[in-house]
Amino acid sequence: MGQWRAWSYQAHVTFKHIDELRQAIDTAVLQELTDLTNALGSSNVTVSTSSTGLGNGDISVNTPVTYNSANSLSLVADRNITLISGNGITNAGSGAVNLQAVNTLTVNANLSSAGGVNIKAANATFNGGASYRGRTWELSFTAASQLTAREDAAQTSRNTVSLFGNRLFEDRWFASVLGQIQENEELDLDLRTVGGGGVGRFLRRSTHVTLATYGGLVYTRERFVGEPTDNSAEIAAGGQFDAFTTRSNDFTLTNTVVAYFAVTGRARTRVELQTAWRHEFLSDFYWSLNALESFDSSPPSETAKKNDFSVSLALGWKF
Repeated sequence: MGQWRAWSYQAHVTFKHIDELRQAIDTAVLQELTDLTNALGSSNVTVSTSSTGLGNGDISVNTPVTYNSANSLSLVADRNITLISGNGITNAGSGAVNLQAVNTLTVNANLSSAGGVNIKAANATFNGGASYRGRTWELSFTAASQLTAREDAAQTSRNTVSLFGNRLFEDRWFASVLGQIQENEELDLDLRTVGGGGVGRFLRRSTHVTLATYGGLVYTRERFVGEPTDNSAEIAAGGQFDAFTTRSNDFTLTNTVVAYFAVTGRARTRVELQTAWRHEFLSDFYWSLNALESFDSSPPSETAKKNDFSVSLALGWKF
């Protein structure tokens, strides 16, 4: 098996020049892959880092890694692993892809192998999305997944897929439709689907600020661990606040909060809060700090948790 140490000048690795580098920064940036794919053709390959040197022990994948091999590729980081958006790892062969990070694994790109993908990290986040904005319609799609592993507790995952659409009218009014699928092991939620619509109004809308409020009716179907499937109608009321800066100093702050009040079924209130601070630091690359809160005033069992709060740091690319 090939054991590769990531060496670099100023945290940039060019694989074909690894043997010529003398300064160990211990941060791997996977960019040129000819030697890597050639090595995978004959043996298993491991790329590892250490945070004991001058660097921080991160591994970042900055270019697509595509190959066909029966051998395995392992990335072992002493801190974080990041697959930047559009730069995934794809193996058409039977060799496994193994990612192991002491702290956080962030995947904003494709990650697949016919031989399977194995992940081990304290925290792993997967995010993606797309949006469209026209004169009369706005559409947005987001997908987010977070995996948390601790030595003193069982591994938990949180997954959310959302689709929103707004039909714009005069005087800042809009009609809204939404669909959402959720899974949250921290709250013992096996599956929740939400669909519905309503109306809203932009209180302020400019090139720098968006402030809106909306309300409507949704149908919710959910299944908790050990509980029968439950169906209910809920009144939804929420708000959105987004702030933007100029292109030369690209900061974006997004906040959404939605409260759901049960009309049928058990009496309860649910709250979903999402906030993100994003900074574009190089061309279309950005880092973001994200926070999520899910609250249920009356979970189906006395032992179930009422809320789940999480914070993640991600590196991504927009296009």
